[in-house]
Amino acid sequence: YAEAQDIIDTSKGDLQDLILDLHALATLLREKRYRSGGVDFVTQETKFILDENKNPVKAVLKSRTDATSLVEECMLLANQTVAIALEKMSKDMLKKGLLPFVYRVHDEPDMMKLKGVLGFVRQLGIQVPNGTPSSSQLNSILEKAGHLPEIMIINQFMLRSMAKAIYLEENIGHYGLGFTHYTHFTSPIRRYSDVIAHRLLAKNLETVWLTNKVYLKEQCRHISSMERKAMEAERESIKYKQVEFLESHVGEVFEGMVTGMMDRGLFVELLTTHCEGFLSFNRFSEPYEMDPSRLFARGIYTGQTIKMGGKLKVRLIDTNLQKRQVELGVYEEPK
Repeated sequence: YAEAQDIIDTSKGDLQDLILDLHALATLLREKRYRSGGVDFVTQETKFILDENKNPVKAVLKSRTDATSLVEECMLLANQTVAIALEKMSKDMLKKGLLPFVYRVHDEPDMMKLKGVLGFVRQLGIQVPNGTPSSSQLNSILEKAGHLPEIMIINQFMLRSMAKAIYLEENIGHYGLGFTHYTHFTSPIRRYSDVIAHRLLAKNLETVWLTNKVYLKEQCRHISSMERKAMEAERESIKYKQVEFLESHVGEVFEGMVTGMMDRGLFVELLTTHCEGFLSFNRFSEPYEMDPSRLFARGIYTGQTIKMGGKLKVRLIDTNLQKRQVELGVYEEPK
């Protein structure tokens, strides 16, 4: 990726014509996808630099680059093309009905959750539509909020409001990508869904081969379940390394951003380490009352508010590696 990015930046290097053509194509594909309703979510992932003993010594953010976007758009195009081609093959060979196939589908968002996100965005001074926003309107909101420090929180909240993408033997389209047809033909090949797609496509290239639809349905249910477990395991492993990394920083003071709220307290991301900890309301000098929107909490005596996305200085009080928990204390009360 770094080598390809260098070619894109300098227009020099091995295979420069191919890389630059692919970059131009990926840019066009991405623009077309957004015009068709694909939502441009920007996520951030924490990566840890390990020493020779596998202990984390530094936390960095994985970032999207032109090179990673190039590969992503080509993969999306391959997946979309295979799903569309199989439907055409079905109509040509069967005249009616469709060949059983595995699709990657994504339903419309949970409007109750999305309503809360839009309320947060509205409080930041960005105009949002009344009623149910279209995917293109969501893109417009994300673009307008792109300069705000709270943009990652907005992305995170919107993602939480989205339905979970799953594998299904019936095609209902992919809301997040704005695609009517989508499968996982390449991701690259590391998921069992890819193997199923390859097998079904290969068997139907020259003749009609119908798989057992009941068995395919069960396969889709199983691989969707396994994907959720894999994602949970990945999140837990990252949290483990976060706590392990912070063990040597107990007692230090950090600037943090409020990334979540519950009745007992706040979740705060430490901005220099990109790790998250919990700050109990019991550690403040006054009780706080949570607003029903869960977008801010107000001090009962002073009326001082703590807002989602607000900045706080906190002290790292304790870590618990077994429970993967980070406990924070107040260094400076909000003013």
